[in-house]
This record gives sequence, C-alpha cells and structure tokens, in this order.
Amino acid sequence: TFIFLLFTFICTYALSKTSIIKRITLWFINTKLAKKNGLWFSFLFLLAVLLVGLFISPSVLFVVVLPILNEVFNIAKIDKGEKIGKALLMGLGFTVSISSGMTPIAHVFPILAMEAANIEINALSYMLFAIPTGLIIFLLMFVMLFIIYRPKTDKLINIDTSSLKAEIN
Repeated sequence: TFIFLLFTFICTYALSKTSIIKRITLWFINTKLAKKNGLWFSFLFLLAVLLVGLFISPSVLFVVVLPILNEVFNIAKIDKGEKIGKALLMGLGFTVSISSGMTPIAHVFPILAMEAANIEINALSYMLFAIPTGLIIFLLMFVMLFIIYRPKTDKLINIDTSSLKAEIN
C-alpha cells in the first residue's frame, strides 16, 4: 500500500507541475458543444474534472482547477452570489470527491477502505464496481445542480476563454 501510494503521489506531483490538467480542462470547455449553451459548458467542465480526478489527488485537483473556474467567472461576469456560480463551485467540489472514490490511483481512501475491510479485492475489481457507480452519482449530481436547482446558464454561452489559453502557452 505504501509503495503504491508513494508512486501515485509522485505522479500527482509531476502532473500538478505541468499544464496538462489545465490543457485538458480547456479542451473540454472549448469544444463546439460547450459553446452551444451553458448547460453543456457546465457538464463538460465538470466531466473534465471527473476524468482528470481518476488519476490525481483530489486536493491537488481542486487547487489546480479552482483558479480556472474563477477565471471563467471573471470572463462570464458571474458574481459570487449567482446561482450558476454556486452550482459550478458545488459541482466542482462534489465532482472532485466523486472522482476520488472511483479509482485507487492517487487516492488514499479507496486503498484504506480495501485494507480496512480485510477483503481480497484488487484494483481492477474495485474499479469495475466504482467507475460505473461514480458515473451514476455524477449524473445524479448534475441533474440536481443544473436541472432541479435550475441556475441561469446564459452567461456561459460562447464565452471567450482565449485569455486562459494564453496563460498556458
């Protein structure tokens, strides 16, 4: 367990020092589908966080992605008290948490749970159960935050994220 966690934390550190997390996130929010409407933008932003979160520590991921979200708020002129800002920020926190339970890669909790349960299970068996479960929970979270809570997503339509791209290059 210790060697596995040490290796994954080294990988997490290396990923956090490069711009790959930002590049992946920006790729998702700059697709044609994301520019179509705010609901797709929100979904693809959170999906990027979910996918990256499968391989990186949740605290590092949150710290790296939060400035991107804050810049999106600035570009779209979203104030802190607006429902869309609250939904995206809660979505970010929930998505980071969901992703950390889907794989044992760079995540302490699944490994500790497997050890504490004293059950013979390998990482692949764990992921065969946890990834589909996490995807279902992610979709339910999205429905609750963006369909039931119903924030206005108009400000996220076709926003210009070129300033974010310029920071990477």
